[in-house]
Amino acid sequence: MLLKKHNETLALGYAGARIAEGVLFTVNVIPILTLLTLSQEFVKAGALDTSYYQTSGTLLLAAGDWAFLLGFGVAFTISAHILNFTLYKSKLVPRWISVWGFVGALLLWVYYLLQAFSIVQVDILFIPIAVQEMVFAVWLIVKGFTPYSMAYMSTKIIMNEIN
Repeated sequence: MLLKKHNETLALGYAGARIAEGVLFTVNVIPILTLLTLSQEFVKAGALDTSYYQTSGTLLLAAGDWAFLLGFGVAFTISAHILNFTLYKSKLVPRWISVWGFVGALLLWVYYLLQAFSIVQVDILFIPIAVQEMVFAVWLIVKGFTPYSMAYMSTKIIMNEIN
């Protein structure tokens, strides 16, 4: 609702990216839970045909990893870029917080892009967005949104309703 007051298209894109992220996280869990059934069937069958179960398990883990990669690597970074861009333009929080979030989301994008190419020794790229999310949450709890921006936004809404 707050983002919609500044840019309806970006607000819709943000909501869509967050919904896609949730769906992909759910899709990520299904193969992992399916491994439980697969392991129970493996025990029931004995050690007759282990290659079938190993291949199935590897495929399920890969499917879960790809769903996570798409959910967090794509959907979350897109939503983080939209949120931080809108916060930057609206000045609802200090600009350094939104710039930090935008850069952190960009680094996270690079992190997951490298992970897709099996380059996994870059875990430090995850840290800036994680810390920014915590700082952003504490800022909103302690200080809230910038009063000037909220007053400007209220005036803008009233003017739009009059016209």
